[in-house]
Amino acid sequence: MRSSLVPVPMTLELEVRADDDLARLLAEGKVLEVGGNRFYIIKTTRVENRVAQGGRDFGGVKLIGVLDNCHTVAFIRETALVRSNTRLSAIYKAAGASFKVFDGDIPVERFACLKGQAPTFQIALVMLEEGGVMRWRNGRLGFVRLADLFNQTTSISLPDNASDNVASGFLERHNAPRFYSVGSDGKTVDGNTQKARTAVYAPNKSPRQLQNMTRYLVHRKRVKRSLEERLMAGDLVDISGAKPMVIITAAHVFEGGMDGAGNQYSKLWLGAMNS
Repeated sequence: MRSSLVPVPMTLELEVRADDDLARLLAEGKVLEVGGNRFYIIKTTRVENRVAQGGRDFGGVKLIGVLDNCHTVAFIRETALVRSNTRLSAIYKAAGASFKVFDGDIPVERFACLKGQAPTFQIALVMLEEGGVMRWRNGRLGFVRLADLFNQTTSISLPDNASDNVASGFLERHNAPRFYSVGSDGKTVDGNTQKARTAVYAPNKSPRQLQNMTRYLVHRKRVKRSLEERLMAGDLVDISGAKPMVIITAAHVFEGGMDGAGNQYSKLWLGAMNS
């Protein structure tokens, strides 16, 4: 079970032993609840290495599921979705998402997802322009700005030697560009130019949006620890001897063995904000 700071923030990958009756319940289009979260199954693969047990034949099922209440946001549109002077929550609902509460709602001046596109890509662009991310927490979907992620209380403390370090300023400057646009007067409008970076043209963007588009989370550490399902993407982690980092992705793994032996752990990808 994986949480990430993306438009559809929860996914599930499952491989389970199943007879024919259980396999029918795990078919594509069914909904599965795991850890209090409901997942819409988007892909199912049957594994036909059958084993007989107690007079019943068991095979295997592999499946992938995405968060049920916003799974339609990841599907290709049959019709265009175009909105002006709207809000992010309204875009999700127009794309078929359902939720009782939407945290941190923001205004969106223009949004266009054309026929044959998936809304997730355009929602990710809105997140970039507003300098924030989507998160799933306590059964609530919401938008949170990057700066606010670092102003919250830390969820866990880890020693610095309990993780792998990941750093490359060279790759950052190639892969995380600065953006520029052209104003109504025909002059160039620049974003953050403090560092030498790859430059990318972004039409019809304000100076505020261009500045936001240069703020991002950089993957700095990987941590593998005992299973702790309460840790979610967007949580703040205290690293001894270093600045706190945000969980970009949290993957919680449960592996059960045929002989009763199993393996349970959480793997965290941590990031720091760069701008």
